[in-house]
Amino acid sequence: MKYPSLFILSLLGLGGSAVAELPKFSITVQDGRYSDVYGLNPTASWSNRNQAGNVDIDYGIETDLRVTKDITSLPKSLWGKVSSTFGPWGLSAKVNFEGLDYTNADVKFGATNAGEELTLSVDGSYGNGGIRLNEIQGTKKFLVDDATITVNPRLDVNSDEATVFISYDKDGTSVEVEACKDVQTVTLSRQLDSENRITPTFSNSGALSIDWEHKVNDSTITTTFKPEKSINVVWEEGGWNADINMDLKNNDITNVKIGVKKDISF
Repeated sequence: MKYPSLFILSLLGLGGSAVAELPKFSITVQDGRYSDVYGLNPTASWSNRNQAGNVDIDYGIETDLRVTKDITSLPKSLWGKVSSTFGPWGLSAKVNFEGLDYTNADVKFGATNAGEELTLSVDGSYGNGGIRLNEIQGTKKFLVDDATITVNPRLDVNSDEATVFISYDKDGTSVEVEACKDVQTVTLSRQLDSENRITPTFSNSGALSIDWEHKVNDSTITTTFKPEKSINVVWEEGGWNADINMDLKNNDITNVKIGVKKDISF
């Protein structure tokens, strides 16, 4: 098996000091009918950190805790990351394996200049053919008259399609524009008060959606309305997530789906 040198470095952590974390366990209660504990989706995650000079080395694993005869299906992901600073720049590289397939991996390279509020990142994949680039993007923020302007161009290397995100945010009101060759959307967002935010989105195809976020004590209810298409209501409180999705046909509600999920960490 071939390992990217990044992951080997993460596992070894030669010449550095280690800071280990205790394993973290979580159980997700998800909707559906199950004849056993498979509906609970219990998982455990563990991570560790080493330092070698000016280089931080992080690595970790997430695994399934369900009883099974196939132990090779237990590991969900295995990852390693190295990061360091060079002058005003913070640089990082991360690799993530799914399960026990070490011949393929997702890789990500990043560079951040906090003083200039500039971030660059490259996403790719690693396989027998080496590293293949998938997406390149950059994010730059500007402060103009107490407003924040964010410019985020992206390039999909596989399709050679470029997309640009531009946002303007000031005093609880924001405007976001997303544009590529075939699709352009405009999103307006306004914080009405401490409990309510309204967010309509328009596209050049004529599609329209309206989000209403409403806070009640420690819970948040988000309703998304798409005329002649659907209504979706998400209720989040104390780690619980309830999702109700309803299709709309000639203003009639059809095909109602309800999902409930709970993450328990200890």
